[in-house]
Amino acid sequence: MKFFKDSGRHYPDTFMKIIEDRLQSLRESKDELLNAKKNLESN
Repeated sequence: MKFFKDSGRHYPDTFMKIIEDRLQSLRESKDELLNAKKNLESN
Protein backbone atom coordinates (compact mmCIF):
# COMPACT_ATOMS: atom_id res chain seq x y z
CA MET A 1 0.00 0.00 0.00
CA LYS A 2 2.90 2.34 0.76
CA PHE A 3 4.10 2.02 -2.83
CA PHE A 4 0.83 3.44 -4.12
CA LYS A 5 0.97 6.37 -1.73
CA ASP A 6 4.55 7.17 -2.75
CA SER A 7 3.89 6.87 -6.48
CA GLY A 8 0.69 8.87 -6.06
CA ARG A 9 2.62 11.66 -4.41
CA HIS A 10 5.28 11.77 -7.13
CA TYR A 11 2.98 11.25 -10.10
CA PRO A 12 -0.53 12.34 -9.09
CA ASP A 13 -1.55 13.09 -12.69
CA THR A 14 -0.40 9.72 -13.99
CA PHE A 15 -2.01 7.94 -11.05
CA MET A 16 -5.35 9.68 -11.62
CA LYS A 17 -5.12 8.97 -15.34
CA ILE A 18 -4.72 5.26 -14.67
CA ILE A 19 -7.74 5.29 -12.36
CA GLU A 20 -9.83 7.23 -14.89
CA ASP A 21 -8.87 4.79 -17.66
CA ARG A 22 -9.93 1.88 -15.43
CA LEU A 23 -13.26 3.53 -14.65
CA GLN A 24 -13.84 4.33 -18.31
CA SER A 25 -13.24 0.74 -19.42
CA LEU A 26 -15.46 -0.55 -16.61
CA ARG A 27 -18.21 1.80 -17.74
CA GLU A 28 -17.86 0.61 -21.34
CA SER A 29 -17.99 -3.04 -20.24
CA LYS A 30 -21.14 -2.30 -18.27
CA ASP A 31 -22.75 -0.62 -21.29
CA GLU A 32 -21.89 -3.62 -23.46
CA LEU A 33 -23.43 -5.97 -20.92
CA LEU A 34 -26.60 -3.87 -20.71
CA ASN A 35 -26.88 -3.77 -24.51
CA ALA A 36 -26.39 -7.53 -24.75
CA LYS A 37 -29.09 -8.02 -22.12
CA LYS A 38 -31.49 -5.78 -24.05
CA ASN A 39 -30.79 -7.68 -27.26
CA LEU A 40 -31.49 -11.00 -25.55
CA GLU A 41 -34.75 -9.72 -24.08
CA SER A 42 -35.96 -8.26 -27.38
CA ASN A 43 -35.51 -11.55 -29.28
